[in-house]
Amino acid sequence: MKTLITLEKQNHSKTAEYLKPSREHGGNIQNAVERWGIPHTQWLDLSTGISPFSYPLPAVPEAIWQHLPYDNKSLIQAARSYYGCDYLLPVSGSQEAIECLPRIFKQQRIALPEVGYSEHAYHWQNSDHTIVFYHDIAALQALVNQHDIDLALVINPNNPTGKRVNSETLIQIANTLKQRKGHLIVDEAFVDCQPRLSLANTIPSHDNIIVLRSMGKFFGLAGIRMGFVLAATSILASLADQQSLWHLSGPTLWAAETALKDYDWHAKQIKRLNASSNSLAIHLKKHFPNDVITPQPLFVSITLPVESAENIFNACATQGILLRFFDLRNTAAFKHSGLLRFGLPRNTKELQRLNDTLNTLQLS
Repeated sequence: MKTLITLEKQNHSKTAEYLKPSREHGGNIQNAVERWGIPHTQWLDLSTGISPFSYPLPAVPEAIWQHLPYDNKSLIQAARSYYGCDYLLPVSGSQEAIECLPRIFKQQRIALPEVGYSEHAYHWQNSDHTIVFYHDIAALQALVNQHDIDLALVINPNNPTGKRVNSETLIQIANTLKQRKGHLIVDEAFVDCQPRLSLANTIPSHDNIIVLRSMGKFFGLAGIRMGFVLAATSILASLADQQSLWHLSGPTLWAAETALKDYDWHAKQIKRLNASSNSLAIHLKKHFPNDVITPQPLFVSITLPVESAENIFNACATQGILLRFFDLRNTAAFKHSGLLRFGLPRNTKELQRLNDTLNTLQLS
């Protein structure tokens, strides 16, 4: 039985059967190998927002492999210092929180961005909540002010559009939601380079704010599956009740603590990612002079006609360059448009390969 979902479109709304959201994600090189017949080693993967510059972890101490991961007090302290928040819970990537949060709220009306990380809609739908889609922050504010929703989710910065919302606006939304005991959930998986956007330090003074953080993107450590939820103790306790014993491995906890403590590396990483993103955006502007380009420190997005976006995606793939293509023609915010998301090349050689490929397409 399909869940009925209210679709909010500008100044009107309609009810429609909501089909299961796509669960396609970036980084699936094996799928690309099978689809285009190009060997794994020949691909340039720009399909994720994961930093190509991973934190340089040293060798894992032998004792970490031998002992069960009971004591994580030092990790918790490292995370509290890094995020500026004392109220947090380690999770197996922010994905674990995305899966678990819908189960601790019972049959709520939740506002989700109509363009965003698809796992959010997938799991809220599967837990029998009513989903109200909004197309921009003004539409969300209208829903909140009308007291039409119980929960709101914002992806900040948004993945894949790159759009940002300032913290003052989000706090206003949280305060209005609190009047009806509602909560604001903010997915901050891509915020590490822009700490002023984060609501981490607003907890617990705003106890209806729930923040999701990931160590996969900024740290380039997607493989360790590590993240945190920052929230009031009651929310953290409900989430902890859903976790299995030793759900995070000892090497994962050790790696996370090591990376979180290295503040010199954090500063260098921010500079490096910003420089790489700016360089990529400059080069893309030469190829797409008339299209909307939105750079973020971990990716650059381009909005353009949907047919063009799909053709460019396929043309790059035939040359062994994997991008992310999003068909947005049925959305209110991006009607008749498509979106291409470019991850960061790791060096000038990879950037030149992308440039050369785009040159052959004669885009401008």
